[in-house]
Amino acid sequence: MEYQAFPFQPKDETCRQLMATFFQTVYQYNMCVYREYFLRDYHAESGPYYSDTLMFSICAVGASISQEPTLRALLPVFLKRAGAMVFESLELPDLTTLQSLIILGHLEIGQGRSSKGWLFCGMAFRLTHEMGLHLDPGNWTSSKSESSVDREILRRVYWAVFIVDKQMSLYFGRPPALYPHEANVRNTIRIPYPPEWESLLDSYIAKSISSTAFEDGLATVSSFTHQAELAKIFHVLIVDVFEN
Repeated sequence: MEYQAFPFQPKDETCRQLMATFFQTVYQYNMCVYREYFLRDYHAESGPYYSDTLMFSICAVGASISQEPTLRALLPVFLKRAGAMVFESLELPDLTTLQSLIILGHLEIGQGRSSKGWLFCGMAFRLTHEMGLHLDPGNWTSSKSESSVDREILRRVYWAVFIVDKQMSLYFGRPPALYPHEANVRNTIRIPYPPEWESLLDSYIAKSISSTAFEDGLATVSSFTHQAELAKIFHVLIVDVFEN
């Protein structure tokens, strides 16, 4: 599929502004993306944790919350582009396809298109099993998950999807797709920033600030792990306590 008419490129100033808005404002609610390693691969223009599909999904969210009317008006443009690209990527999906589906699913629901958002998230839940993310990567033999960073990123994505699954179940009153007894993924932990993190932060999120400027008083990762624990409790409530 060709996108020659699309007026924006990932490294354009507009895209960089929208991406910065996303990471400054709502990243803590979209932790299916591992910020530091997404930016590393974005900067390098290669790597497993970046794709244009994911970038434009992030830009769509950034546009939806931008305080600038000219940027906010770009929401339908980026949403349409990201949606088209994510459908094309389903022929050979990777981790960024799954992440894009989660982000777009949330965004579509927020825009009042609940059925479309539910379907996007549902595809992400199915891909979670298709990719084997419900199995702890420490047990894999694939070379793709040899490093501790790669393993932790896969765990982070699994738990992010698990949390969204429970959110969707509670919101729509529908049964969950991911069951704890089907998975053996360890809890996620915080891993060190990549060596180039301060440079990436300065270039793409905000200039001349500390490396932890966008961490809350309660560290973002700690909050995320508690969300995962809460999601496990919600699962029991949905499936066992209120099953009828």
